[in-house]
Amino acid sequence: MAITNWLKKAGSFFTSKKAKKSEDGRDQWPSRTAFLLASVGGAVGQGNIIRYPSQVFNNIGLQWFIPYLIAIFILAIPGLILEVSIGQAYRGGTIVAFNN
Repeated sequence: MAITNWLKKAGSFFTSKKAKKSEDGRDQWPSRTAFLLASVGGAVGQGNIIRYPSQVFNNIGLQWFIPYLIAIFILAIPGLILEVSIGQAYRGGTIVAFNN
């Protein structure tokens, strides 16, 4: 019983009963935490999480981890920031952004 109550409280932290609407009628994220978790989940993906330990083992650990971190900081993080900023500026996806 205690676990189900805890799960309900944790779930209510990330969702709201009434979705907020912006001026143009679109739904908004209920909190910054929900947006951050959704962004990280979309950026990382399950394939990356599942494949990561085998890549480290096959490529002798740190020798593979250093280029991986460099690629994350040079490509992945700026790409995520660019995608989020385009979405906020045009209030839509990439098709909407390129049409405007």
